[in-house]
Formats: sequence, structure tokens, C-alpha cells
Amino acid sequence: MPPTARDGSSLIPTTEVGACSLLNVEQVRSVLGDAARDIQAGEVAGTVSPAGVRHENCIYPLDPAGTTTHAVILEIVTYPDAASRAAADPWEAMMSPTEVTGLWGEARYATNRLSQTTEHVLAVARGTQVWRFVVSQPQEISTWEPAEGQAVLRKLAETARI
Repeated sequence: MPPTARDGSSLIPTTEVGACSLLNVEQVRSVLGDAARDIQAGEVAGTVSPAGVRHENCIYPLDPAGTTTHAVILEIVTYPDAASRAAADPWEAMMSPTEVTGLWGEARYATNRLSQTTEHVLAVARGTQVWRFVVSQPQEISTWEPAEGQAVLRKLAETARI
């Protein structure tokens, strides 16, 4: 029996988490430019909820400290069926999301300004899956304006073929 997380989700062995296969370090560095000059190798994690929702994450720290508050985070959420995906809100963690057209599915972008960080988030939903691309930066680091952040995340999604 696999280990479980605090919420009752089963942990996925890291060898079975494919989120880091979407983009490699060089692709992320190419898209982010100077913002990714200190990028670290991707770290994977994954869980399957008691309801069968699979969450896979790949975190590319953008500094040697390896924190998630200064990182590129890729998440793939796979629902067990169309009904459970339809009942979910893929935009729920986004502040004032705006529609993005021209990607592989229904897409929204938001700039989440939190107390310590600014997150640029692009979520793309199609079928039973949702892909999230997040660039999280500490407030004191120069960040992109929303239009530039959206362009960067769109380029990440396109590079990942989403």
C-alpha cells in the first residue's frame, strides 16, 4: 500500500510522476531568460486523492535555496472522468482570471499578488485534465506586468505543447 498524505491522498512514486516531462530546465531557462539564470533541476511530487483525482507537480526552483516561493511550478491534474472534471473549478486559486485563446483547451491567466510573492498563473483545461503553469517570485524581485507574465506563461505552455 502506498504512503498517504495528511488529507488521505496516496503518494505517487516519483518515478511515476510525469510533470517534469512537459519542460526541461533548458526550455524553462530559454522562455524565462534572466528570471531563470539560477534555475535548479525539477523536483517531482504527486498524489491521488481518495476520489481518484491525480495531482502531479514539477517544481523548478529559481534560486539555489530551492524554495517554492521563487520557482516555476508545473501541475497536471487528471480527473477520473468527465463528470468529476466538470464539477471542479480549475480557476479557483486564481485572482480575477482572464480568458486566453489559442491554446490546446479552455485557458485562463491571472496575476496573484500575495503578501510575500507574486504568482503568474496560466491554467488550461481540456477533457479530464488541467495543466497549470505558475511562476512564483518574491515581492522584492522585479516581476513582470500582467501582459508580459501572460506572454511568458503562454510561451511555456506552447513549448510544453499544451
